[in-house]
Amino acid sequence: MLKYCKWRCYDNGGLENDNILRGNYPMFSSKKADPFFEALLNIAKNVQQGANYAQECKIDNVSDLKQISIKMKSYETAGDKLVQELIAKLNDAFMTPIEREDILALAIKLDDILDGIENTFAHFEMYSFIEVNEQMRQFLKYITLSADEAVKAMEFLVRQVNSEDVFMEWLGIGVADGDIPYGETRSYKQIAEVIGN
Repeated sequence: MLKYCKWRCYDNGGLENDNILRGNYPMFSSKKADPFFEALLNIAKNVQQGANYAQECKIDNVSDLKQISIKMKSYETAGDKLVQELIAKLNDAFMTPIEREDILALAIKLDDILDGIENTFAHFEMYSFIEVNEQMRQFLKYITLSADEAVKAMEFLVRQVNSEDVFMEWLGIGVADGDIPYGETRSYKQIAEVIGN
């Protein structure tokens, strides 16, 4: 949840106390995207690109592994650089839209996905492992889908979408994928209405 400013500023320089619970005055203007959320989105997009590359690559011989490993290392290095840039922004910032620790934790967790993929391919190359079975490809497919959803989630943050819309988006994904039985959607919608109020 975004923090809200407790005071309203007026042109004459005065301040007036406002009800913080109304949530009418966001700390950061919704007209301009927040740099921290944009940084998280860039990290998520880098993870998405790396995961998609890993899923689409074909391993026929050991030389393929070498090329894939080098490419995945470049994604991993780019991800580390994006995280370092975010840390520098956090160190220089007076205020952040959500807790600093939460922004950093989210960035690190996103980057960990790419680190894991890169580490796996590095081990494949180390042991000249070229036999990828269907279960492994399926697992990588789910990682890639999760990376796609991470990008969507970060886009919601950048656009400062309210929690009910995010919940309904999740609900639509869950029903489409068969994770949520259709009969249960009514109760989930009721939960979404409560969240919205």
